[in-house]
Amino acid sequence: MIKVGIRRLLSGVAAVAAVGAFAVASSASAHADTTTASPTTITATTTCTNGFTGAQAGPSSFEVAIPETVVVGDTVGVTVTFPFTNNSGYDLSDANSITQAIATTGTAENPVTVTAGSQGAVPNGTTVTVTESGTWTADEVGTATFTLGDFSFDIVASGTTIPVSCTFDSTPPAVSTVVTSS
Repeated sequence: MIKVGIRRLLSGVAAVAAVGAFAVASSASAHADTTTASPTTITATTTCTNGFTGAQAGPSSFEVAIPETVVVGDTVGVTVTFPFTNNSGYDLSDANSITQAIATTGTAENPVTVTAGSQGAVPNGTTVTVTESGTWTADEVGTATFTLGDFSFDIVASGTTIPVSCTFDSTPPAVSTVVTSS
């Protein structure tokens, strides 16, 4: 008798859970999943300069993450990730204040800016992964394109803050997002 009662109880719990899951799924927004984005790898060479050394090769591989489909009015995260290698000959106590503008077409928000803060110590010859982030609000139906732009950051060596500017050697490929009305 106890086994039958437990089975009925478990069946009832399973039925309630199934109905609850259906209700949650039915009440979910019809919007696209704008919380995640598969990164797109952009390969493009950059040159970085500062006031103390000559031009040096900068990062050449960037992961750009913007949702592939969004709905007008949605604000979504935009991230750019790239490796920063310290080949300066000096140990850096920090790399920080990283800012990059992303040129856009098909949207009124131009540019979209992504930033990153302190990366901590970067000993000579080592690499850290920098992740810049920002947001973009979809405002027009159609296709929005995003093209990485020049970026800048500060490095700190021996107590001195040194501004660094990096430019793309040629226009990098664009990443596109489809914007729908609903």
